[in-house]
Amino acid sequence: MNSVNLIGRLTRDPELRYTANNFPVCTFSVAIDRRGKEEKKTNYIPVKVLGKAAENCGKYLAKGRLVGVSGQIETDSYTDKEGNKRSTWNVLASGVEFLEWGEKNNTQNMRADATAEAEAARQNINQTLGINARWDDVQDDLPF
Repeated sequence: MNSVNLIGRLTRDPELRYTANNFPVCTFSVAIDRRGKEEKKTNYIPVKVLGKAAENCGKYLAKGRLVGVSGQIETDSYTDKEGNKRSTWNVLASGVEFLEWGEKNNTQNMRADATAEAEAARQNINQTLGINARWDDVQDDLPF
């Protein structure tokens, strides 16, 4: 079985590029803390994302953002200039979840804005339907 699930922070801005046939590929690395009996250590995991997800990562992710990555380990090898055989590996992502949006300092403001927008939308729907009661007020009266 070749399955990987990671949660960590981007160590640099993602690099979005396109192959010769215009297929999007995005690469970045994720820092993941490893806690043990000794001091904290960090692993830096290279990640590759393909297709539409690659374009979204290139557009919305930035250094320091928290992400969840699921995928599989991909290995490759090449010969360097001195003729030595070298191996590389990375995580080929099948899914990337954006666990943090916007500036770190604005996270609470964004949540407050989203809550205010949801409340305004609820009030707008209630006015349109002529409903004045809140769900909490009417659920006790329901027969089920």
